[in-house]
Amino acid sequence: GKDLSGKSQVVLDAYHRALSRHPASPRATWARLRIGEVYKRLGFYYEALASLGILLDHYSPGPYHLEGRKKKAYCLLKVGRYRDAQGEYQTLSSVSLSESDWIEVTLGLAETALYLGEYQKALEAYQAVSKKAPQEIQSNPSILYLYGEALFKSRRFQEAREVLKGLIVRFPQ
Repeated sequence: GKDLSGKSQVVLDAYHRALSRHPASPRATWARLRIGEVYKRLGFYYEALASLGILLDHYSPGPYHLEGRKKKAYCLLKVGRYRDAQGEYQTLSSVSLSESDWIEVTLGLAETALYLGEYQKALEAYQAVSKKAPQEIQSNPSILYLYGEALFKSRRFQEAREVLKGLIVRFPQ
């Protein structure tokens, strides 16, 4: 399995110590979010989900819940729990979001729909982002690839070919 780097372990230990000493501190939700972020960044998605679950289930809703829910949805997606991830992203899409949060959530909805075989939903989400923020699709090769895949799976072969050909031209390696 994976091992934590020394620095990451020190950071996690510090947050856990702070939480055990001051569990009712107003900063406890922030510390719990940070623990989830460290695990997520390292690819320890189950550990991140555990920490984010505690944040979302045991702390009163506050300023870190939106970020925690976005990270939870991402981790669920990464561990293949697509239906659960989709539910989280749908919950997020029902609240008022900044433009960057809307883009992140809509792309999450698109990816989960694609993996669940809901190709038309995926395509609609990618097109919504492409219309509102075309640079988000055009500047990211993995998103561009998934958009091309959604077109292909929706049997829009000519458009898929154009998108995927553009991907190869824009990102040759």
